[in-house]
Amino acid sequence: MGVAVFDPQSCNFPGVGQYYEAEIDKIAPVEPPGLRDKPAEPVIPSAPEAPADKYDQVAMAQYMSALQSYQDDVQRIQDDYKNQMELYEAEAKVYQAEMVKYQEALSKYEMARNSAVKGAEGLIDSVTEEFGWAWVDKGNPNEFWPWLFKAWIAQCVIIFVYFLGILVLIKRKDVS
Repeated sequence: MGVAVFDPQSCNFPGVGQYYEAEIDKIAPVEPPGLRDKPAEPVIPSAPEAPADKYDQVAMAQYMSALQSYQDDVQRIQDDYKNQMELYEAEAKVYQAEMVKYQEALSKYEMARNSAVKGAEGLIDSVTEEFGWAWVDKGNPNEFWPWLFKAWIAQCVIIFVYFLGILVLIKRKDVS
């Protein structure tokens, strides 16, 4: 039956209320939002090409300027990637701590609910096992009427046996 065992509309079995826990009516703990994807490896642009004439001072000055700008860009890209990775690692640690907290809360929640439900269902099962023969579904005529006639016949047999026993005892008293 699950948690419906504690709902009076679906189950009114006596004694199951003693197994009720507050977690039955609470909502389950909410899982923390997932961790974002790991930052992608940065794409490093290609380095500027050296001039064909290494003795041309203007071309070499432009090349050295472009090379310095390239190195600055590469350093900036690597620093940005390093900062993104540090931020990602910090987020991963926070996410891991939140997941541990969530899993502990969820296991406590589930254990309380399961122990309450299993206790109530165990009570119903133990009583049903011992006295289940006495119950019948009155809404199902295919089960109810044969059960009713069997109960009446059993009562008539018991009454008849008692009646015979009384007659035997009376006859025995009259003889002595």
